[in-house]
Amino acid sequence: MPYLNVRKDDLKRINAYFESCDRSGIPFIRCENARTRATVTFDNASLSREDRQRLCDRHERLGEGVVAIADRAAEGLPRGEVRYKFSTSYAEILNLPIDRGEAAAEALDALIRELIAE
Repeated sequence: MPYLNVRKDDLKRINAYFESCDRSGIPFIRCENARTRATVTFDNASLSREDRQRLCDRHERLGEGVVAIADRAAEGLPRGEVRYKFSTSYAEILNLPIDRGEAAAEALDALIRELIAE
């Protein structure tokens, strides 16, 4: 799985997954679940300096991608229910139904990998 699907309070698994991502240089993406809602988070700390720079150089496209993923995940939900935020080093999509969180995590992983590979 290209991301960690975990309860938001399972810090042991989150930390272990970060260490694995850091050793491998892969994106640190997780879908943190709390009862019926999920938050999808990406942090660039596990990436190499070169990959972090690639994302920084493509910041606008990263932002457009995060917005598109959040909009797709929010289809049919009340306006404003799903929120997002991002920077050159971080992206977060909040308050998703869990099944939509998993799909958003997969899409975010694909986006990050695509931007890094260019």
